[in-house]
Amino acid sequence: MQNVTQQYLLSQYRELKPLSEGKLYSTCLVRSELDGSLAVKKRMGPGQAEIYRTLQDCPLDSIPKVHSVVVLDGCCTVIEEYIQGETLEQMLEREKTFSNEQVVSCCVQLCDTLEWLHQRGIIHRDIKPSNILIDSQGKVRLIDFDISRAVRPDANRDTAILGTVGYAAPEQFGFCQSDGRTDLYALGVLINVMSTGFPPSQRRADGALGAIVERCIRLDPNDRIQTAAQLRQQLEDTQREIHTAQPRRRWNTALLLIACLTAALRLILSFLRQNTWVDFTANLLSSLLCILLPLFLLLDAQQISRRLFFLKKVPPQDRRTVCFVLAGCSLTLGLILLLLLRI
Repeated sequence: MQNVTQQYLLSQYRELKPLSEGKLYSTCLVRSELDGSLAVKKRMGPGQAEIYRTLQDCPLDSIPKVHSVVVLDGCCTVIEEYIQGETLEQMLEREKTFSNEQVVSCCVQLCDTLEWLHQRGIIHRDIKPSNILIDSQGKVRLIDFDISRAVRPDANRDTAILGTVGYAAPEQFGFCQSDGRTDLYALGVLINVMSTGFPPSQRRADGALGAIVERCIRLDPNDRIQTAAQLRQQLEDTQREIHTAQPRRRWNTALLLIACLTAALRLILSFLRQNTWVDFTANLLSSLLCILLPLFLLLDAQQISRRLFFLKKVPPQDRRTVCFVLAGCSLTLGLILLLLLRI
């Protein structure tokens, strides 16, 4: 009787198109014959049934809602919510990097999700951009629990080597058993990729985020940040620092513009008064000092100057400042050249 009920549940969904397929699983888009709504149908090994049954009770909207979990003939079939949106992988291909504020906001939401999972002994084991979906409302959704596992206190290592190279922690390659800190390792790599566009082995994030990444990806799990709650707290502390720094950054940019305009005015007045070359040179030097002073006051002056010739690689949070710097300097240098040609 139970098999008949489960078969009836599956018969309510009509397959539309395949989404992905592997040796151990397959995923396709389906439509409900009852209300016409779209859903995702997954087939996998029976060992994942326990994980998905736990996810059915999840109150968070950051995980796809699991409608049905059916185990028949040694196969687990899951019907879950279909979420419209864009993966973080797709966004990274377009944007290359994200601002510190965007990185923190995204990863704080992921920490909330991971905290709920880890409290119930579930490890995702495949945190990566293609498994993070930003829905139409801008919410961060964690998807694809097909290689997730439950923590077993009696095990000393994982029975299968699974995960994505670059994001998988060392313990996922058989050194010891994976646990919640395994997901935090992958989240540390993700923070770095979102900030710089590169994995930590190629280029490390700067500042507070770089320090967080370093604490997440240490080789020994005991040396890492231990819980999702601890990581969320450190990210929120970084977020407060970002909000504190923003007004100061705006004042520095305004000061730079004022200095550029002042320098231009001094040069124009020097030309109109037909001063000698000595006077003009003195005005030119003082004008340049007016420009250089606020440049050095900019919080990220060293980083920006290093990236001026690679504007496409400048992080989003610095692009506006770089544009102001380039515009102000170009205006002043243009006026200087014009005056020199006319004198």
